[in-house]
Amino acid sequence: MVFSDTVFGNGPGTLAAPAASRVTYETKLEAVRLHLVEGCTYRKIMERFGIADRHRLKVWMKKYKELGEFGLVDQRGRRKEYIDQNRYVQALEREIKILKKCLEIWMQEMKRIDI
Repeated sequence: MVFSDTVFGNGPGTLAAPAASRVTYETKLEAVRLHLVEGCTYRKIMERFGIADRHRLKVWMKKYKELGEFGLVDQRGRRKEYIDQNRYVQALEREIKILKKCLEIWMQEMKRIDI
C-alpha cells in the first residue's frame, strides 16, 4: 500500500492520523490571508500547509474575524510575556490614576491662588 493512497481513519488498511503538531502563528496568519485576500479554497490551503482538518481552518477564520491577529496566538497555558504585559498595563493604569489626581489637586490650587 502506498502512503499517499492510504486513508486516515479506523479499520483495516488505514493509518492512524499523525500526531497533532503545533501550527505556528505565522502559518495560521498566512492561511487566513490566503483565504481572505487571495481567495484560496480551504482544500488548497490544507494541501499547502498539510492540515488534515478543515474544521481547524474554520476555527482560525472565526477567531481572526472576532479578535484579529491576536485571535491566532496560542493562548494555552500561562505565557510569561502576557503576564508581564498585563502587569505593565496595570502599572500604567495606576500611574494614570495618580497623575489625574495630581492634576486635579494642581487645578484646585491654581483656582484658589487666582481667587
